[in-house]
Amino acid sequence: MNKMFFFDLRPYPKYSELSGKELDLKYLIENIKEPEIANHPDLYLSDNEADTMLQFNTKTPNWERGIRTALLLIGGKTITNQSLNIYKEIYRNIERTFDKQINLDFNFVTFFTTMMLGFQTHIYGWSEHNSNRSTDFIKFVEKILEKRNDRLFVCSIFCPHRESDTADKNTLIKEIKEISVRRYVFLLYSLFLNAGSKKVDITLFHPIGSAHALSIIFPNITLKYMHENLVGELLEQMDKHFYTVESIINSVKKASVSIKLIAVDKLIEIVENECEKLCGIQWRLINNFNSIKDEDIKTIARDMTLNDVRRYMPEYENKPSVEIDTHSLSNREKEAINLYLGGDKLQLHSKSLYETLFYYTWGKITKDEDGIAIGIDRDHDLFQVQAFSLGYSGIVDISNGTPLLYARRTDAELLSDDINSASFRQQWRLSESNIK
Repeated sequence: MNKMFFFDLRPYPKYSELSGKELDLKYLIENIKEPEIANHPDLYLSDNEADTMLQFNTKTPNWERGIRTALLLIGGKTITNQSLNIYKEIYRNIERTFDKQINLDFNFVTFFTTMMLGFQTHIYGWSEHNSNRSTDFIKFVEKILEKRNDRLFVCSIFCPHRESDTADKNTLIKEIKEISVRRYVFLLYSLFLNAGSKKVDITLFHPIGSAHALSIIFPNITLKYMHENLVGELLEQMDKHFYTVESIINSVKKASVSIKLIAVDKLIEIVENECEKLCGIQWRLINNFNSIKDEDIKTIARDMTLNDVRRYMPEYENKPSVEIDTHSLSNREKEAINLYLGGDKLQLHSKSLYETLFYYTWGKITKDEDGIAIGIDRDHDLFQVQAFSLGYSGIVDISNGTPLLYARRTDAELLSDDINSASFRQQWRLSESNIK
């Protein structure tokens, strides 16, 4: 019969007791009470049709109705014809590429609908500003399907969990919004279980209260905690975030999908080695990009990343003075402060180099593992995408797809049922305005 691995991907789940089960479409239609199906029966599959084994190719009317039905069942969302047409063309491309290699059943429809719900896409231009180019979307899907019977590597990077300015300016959040972390994990499960993936290894890099902690937070936040002599509290808060997310992940484990939360320091060490390879042991002290021999990295760092650092982290250019008495602090606090304020602290140009190579290294790791990457960090800018593309492909070419997609992000998800209101990225604040 028509089945799916069901995970409730609503921002506030209504059917949590069903999440994680493989269920019949007929059962789901009868038990998930979405008025939209009854009000517009011509747009959705009926429970009577669900009794018949269906195939979903784009040449039949089943396709649109199947997608709309799956989208409403797993996410409570609707989609306009205009938006659906973009994904229909992508689906048609996949049909051609994997002709007779995949079964276009309801599990596959659910996999593809989960892709639609999790990742917004567009046809032209680079991936940025919460939407992904279709060539990357296709590459991402193809990689999942190619590796269904092999090991699939997946990588995401959490950024520090910053509080909204309206709630508590220049601070980290006090508590993680667990429901949102669980929802992101369920998005991954819905993707890979419905795609039929046999073995998935997911690495999630996450900040922790280490010596690098002060350097990976926006400097306005770091400086606030330092001026108020609360560095110890900051480090403890970052530890708490790490272990809370780890606990949530461990509470919803699935046998075929391994998820590991790893301190981002492991990635930082690789990035810093890349910086040293390019600019030598004194890379932290550079005040221009002349020493960078790789022209592509130089161009991205100079023409893109530098502008973002100036805009979002002006402290690296204005260099505010900081005086702090470290005598009464713990060794842990001293280590973090000394790394941040020491003689080889990052400057404007070295910070731009570092940020560029951070995403470049993420691309290299993804390529080395022959895997895919999912962006859930706060910003989604052009320098990140191009640096990743360079690390993954060795070139920066708009026609060359890479398997990096940034999850959807909007500020007020509950204001609309349209798919473009869905938001999975950076929704970890309890203080978000979209709380019921």
